[in-house]
Amino acid sequence: APSFFKDSGLTNAAGFIDVDKQTCQHTKYENIFSLGDCSSLPTSKTYSAVSSQAPVVVHNIQAMLKEKPREVTATYGGYTACPILAGDNKLMLAEFNGYTMEPAQTFWPLDQRKPILPFYLMKRFVFEEVYWHFMPIGRWYGSRTIFEPPIKHKEFSAAPEEASAAPVMPFERHFLQGKIQLNEAGHGTSHGVRGDSGSLHPSLFGIETPPVPGNISLCGSLPAEVVKALAPRYKGWLYLNPENHPDFHKDAIKAAGCDLVNIHLPGGYSGGTPTHEHAVELLKAMKTLPRPLMVQCTSGNRSGAALMLWLSKKLGRSVEAASLLAQDMELRFFHCSVCGPVWDWLSQEIGDIPSSFRQQEDTGYTLEQYFDTQGSSTFTYLVGCNETGEALLIDPVLGMEDRDLTKIAERGLNLKYIVNTHCHADHVTASAAIKKKLPEVKTMIAKDSGAEADIYLSDGDKIQIGKYALEALATPGHTSGCMSFHLVGPGDPLAVFTGDALLIRGCGRTDFQQGSAEQLYDSIHNKIFTLPERTKVFPGHDYRGRNISTVREEKHFNPRLNKGKDEFIKIMANLNLPKPALIDTALPANLKDGKTD
Repeated sequence: APSFFKDSGLTNAAGFIDVDKQTCQHTKYENIFSLGDCSSLPTSKTYSAVSSQAPVVVHNIQAMLKEKPREVTATYGGYTACPILAGDNKLMLAEFNGYTMEPAQTFWPLDQRKPILPFYLMKRFVFEEVYWHFMPIGRWYGSRTIFEPPIKHKEFSAAPEEASAAPVMPFERHFLQGKIQLNEAGHGTSHGVRGDSGSLHPSLFGIETPPVPGNISLCGSLPAEVVKALAPRYKGWLYLNPENHPDFHKDAIKAAGCDLVNIHLPGGYSGGTPTHEHAVELLKAMKTLPRPLMVQCTSGNRSGAALMLWLSKKLGRSVEAASLLAQDMELRFFHCSVCGPVWDWLSQEIGDIPSSFRQQEDTGYTLEQYFDTQGSSTFTYLVGCNETGEALLIDPVLGMEDRDLTKIAERGLNLKYIVNTHCHADHVTASAAIKKKLPEVKTMIAKDSGAEADIYLSDGDKIQIGKYALEALATPGHTSGCMSFHLVGPGDPLAVFTGDALLIRGCGRTDFQQGSAEQLYDSIHNKIFTLPERTKVFPGHDYRGRNISTVREEKHFNPRLNKGKDEFIKIMANLNLPKPALIDTALPANLKDGKTD
């Protein structure tokens, strides 16, 4: 494929346009199709292949324009052919399926396994005419010659109910993704689309509505008639180009009743570098503009960066967590070759401390996240009620207890409980070490864990700390005694501590300590994924600098858990992970509540 494709975000690792081998549709962008030399189709790049792919692409593009845009059904089966000259007056015409490498001979009863004179004559006198007079105008269809082939379609079968693990998108996102109704003149004059094509899907104009948060759309420059048709769907509109930009159709936006804010954000194709003052302006606008909201720039790149800034600052994401979400949502600025200054600006605004989440807003509770720097990559959490001063620690690590106790004292809190999400195998809990310093502190763990503690927990129990409480959710599967804890109280904290059950884009292993992949799948889907989708997910570990996620993100993007149960079980059975390095030390100590003597 041409080198300029490599910076487009459209190619695979080999540099070819990444398309589905049946429909020729791009694997990420549904309005892009490719065939022939530049495509990733794993067949020989001969014209016989291209001429078989062309009717499929034409049919599927027409389906995008006239029918439901995601229901492209025409398929290319892999047919290709290659004439092989084997000597004077001898040629072998190899016809085969490039996907299965099986013969696909059409010149029966001729034996195509051998070089013969008839194929040489065909190549010499017939194909020359075909190459010059039929192929260039799309009037040659491979083995069908001049006769257009019938279109083959995908066969769909009803999947088992449990296999549909992907979440249902909210109505609001369905509405924003609905087709745009344009008048006939608009179709013909601005887009080269036939006037009888009815309504068009927003993705054809580069308009995206990422699943997180689901009520914010992103776009680049749009024709006036598209803005006019689109604006009534939105209550807010944020425009990131100068006010005098020729594609700023503010009258159409205002006429639709949108609250409109114009902030000139430099960077990307517009040149320049954003500043901290731009970030402050953007965050204020993103916070106050009503939803649904459209964020518009020239190409959609800076729009994506603005969305990621807001999502990150709102939740307190680390740079690594923001980077992961940008990739998962396929935001354009993340792949843009000229958007380096935008990413540098965004990284600086988010900050680069991945292990120190602290509640960002002024609330009635304290929630802080501490990272084990000794090697286990464990997260410890401090949760406290600001009014009463009562606090608890979740999963403290031996060797880090002095840090934890210092933080508690600095916050003016009094430690009441230590809560372990399960009997850990990769580090020793600091429960016993802390109790030596603060004997009044009570330790807690699930009754099913088999470990010692002052208080045993069962599903549904509540751990009260002032006006707030942790609700125990039994989530076995990583081990038989795993628990997650849902923070409840005034102001609806919307937080869940998932231990080693649910991790960021992953989950705990299930191959020891009475683990069960089937049980873990059910635990996460029935106990965690049923929480409000805005609920913040605080995992027990992360090994890549990420610090926080949400239930909505994990339902959409967790590569293990957005699949059916059977596939999840297969994934977990083939992880082949090494035994935890400290298991022989940690497990016996944790069974005794962290006592090492």
